[in-house]
Amino acid sequence: MVDNNSTEIKKEKHLTKNDYINHFNPTVYLNQFFVVQNTNLPTTVNDFFISVVIKVLHEHKNKLQGKQRVLEFGCGPVLEGALLLAQYFNEIWLCDYAPLNLQLIQEWKDNKLSAFDWKPYFNFILDKIPQDNRKNLVEYEAKLRQALINGKLFRCDVNGDNSLFVDCDEPEDKFDMIYTKLCLEAACSTYDVLQRTINRFTDLLKPGGILLICSCRNSTVYDVDNYSFRVLPINEEIIRTAFVKTGKLTEPICMSDDNGMHPSDRGDGVMINYAFKT
Repeated sequence: MVDNNSTEIKKEKHLTKNDYINHFNPTVYLNQFFVVQNTNLPTTVNDFFISVVIKVLHEHKNKLQGKQRVLEFGCGPVLEGALLLAQYFNEIWLCDYAPLNLQLIQEWKDNKLSAFDWKPYFNFILDKIPQDNRKNLVEYEAKLRQALINGKLFRCDVNGDNSLFVDCDEPEDKFDMIYTKLCLEAACSTYDVLQRTINRFTDLLKPGGILLICSCRNSTVYDVDNYSFRVLPINEEIIRTAFVKTGKLTEPICMSDDNGMHPSDRGDGVMINYAFKT
């Protein structure tokens, strides 16, 4: 009874960004959502995000192929997006607020035995790539690891006074693409912070660079390991308005899935918004 009560108390306490370091368990998160077994297949949400990102990257491959640098902002402990991005970019800069998330990425990058086994999930991703008949996991992993070695792994914070980067200088040569998934709604406490963050993303992009944001729609809370984390509710119009307000992005393209919802999330769908810097 005591343990049950304790769990309920934890679930009722909606944690904020500042609680991520102490209460977000990346190992539990990976085991819950990224382990692929016959009885534990990736969710339809993962399927939606992967399929749409593959489509967008392929449609714009002439603009992206062979470009130098991409930033994944708020990567968490996850290498899903990075695997796809590494096929187009020579350098991947990964950043996250929580040091333990970055530690798990570093373990995979260093090929340590303790690293999370991404191979089954990577194979799930490769099965979604219709444009590549070879689908050689060894080559995909090699490109990813090299892109991570060429890039940087560092902390970030949307609440920074002068920069999104905590322990890394912004590059003089800006990014060809910025990608973020399920981060802004969790990291930004207000719509002003959200707008400022998207403004900063735009400033970090080269002309012609692409900003792509994957989000849960109209969510207020998501649960991981008996803890509830507050989320800023966002939808297509909020993101569109934020893009337009930068004055530096093309009209955003939005794709959404009304039936898709992250199993830990309390929203009403998922969406991807992207635009190019003018």
